[in-house]
Amino acid sequence: MTLSDDMQGEMRGPWLGDDTADRLLAGLIAPDDAPAGFAQVARIVAALTAPPSTQELAHEAEHVAAALAVERAPIALHPALRRSSMRSSLSRAKLVASLVAATLAGTTGLAMASALPTPAQDAISGMLAKVGVSVPSSLDHPASTGEEISRIATTTDSTGVDKGAEISGIASGGMSQAGQHGG
Repeated sequence: MTLSDDMQGEMRGPWLGDDTADRLLAGLIAPDDAPAGFAQVARIVAALTAPPSTQELAHEAEHVAAALAVERAPIALHPALRRSSMRSSLSRAKLVASLVAATLAGTTGLAMASALPTPAQDAISGMLAKVGVSVPSSLDHPASTGEEISRIATTTDSTGVDKGAEISGIASGGMSQAGQHGG
């Protein structure tokens, strides 16, 4: 962040340039040469990057053996913790299953309404067709403009319910059932 990006009261304190910060974190600046307020940082970096002392290495074999033993030891959970963990796993599984079911239901509903973006509509239409569910694809799209529907409505020789059924059938890409049930 730059000073112009800061909110009032943010990012206060000693500033370092990128080069100085890089050299400080690389251990290239001695604590006595560090910028004001950064001597302790330089000491910590020096301690972390220094080679181990003989005192630190004196018990190395013991520490490595202990770490390996801990790593290889089986984890024994207390029975109460195990049950809690199992309940938690079942709860997560139920949550995931619920989310998947809700997503599938919502997506299928949107696909039935032909309300998905064209690539998604086509993919879901093809996928559901394989299991016997008819969902319109972008190729089944009804007449796409009001002008086209208006032209059909003003040029047809049909009247009454038959005219409404014809226009509705064309506008819905053949999906409408208008006029088929005695209406």
